[in-house]
Amino acid sequence: MTEKTYNGWTNYETWLVALWMDNEHGTYSDRCEMAEFIWRRSDEDNEDRSRDARIKMSDWVESYVRDMVPNSLPGFISDLVGSALSDVDWREIADNWLSEQEGYEAQS
Repeated sequence: MTEKTYNGWTNYETWLVALWMDNEHGTYSDRCEMAEFIWRRSDEDNEDRSRDARIKMSDWVESYVRDMVPNSLPGFISDLVGSALSDVDWREIADNWLSEQEGYEAQS
C-alpha cells in the first residue's frame, strides 16, 4: 500500500486535485454524478467490479482535470502543469470517491 505523505494523501499534487474538486460546487457535483454513474453501470456479477470501476473513474477524473488546462499556456507553464499532473495518483482519488458508493470495496 502507498504511504500517505500529505494530509492523508500520497502527495501534494493528489491532495490538491481532490481538494479543489471537492470544494468547487460544479466539479463536486460532476464527480459525485460520475462516481454514481460508473458504479451503477458496472457489472454487479463481476468479482472485479470495484477494480474495474476504479479504473474507469480514475480515467474519467484525469481526463476531466486535464481538459481544464488551457491549450494556450506558454511552454514553461505548460511543462510545470504537466509535471504536476503526472504526479497525481488518479486511482487514489477514484478509490476515495467511489468509496461513497454502497458495495464498493476500496482497492489497495
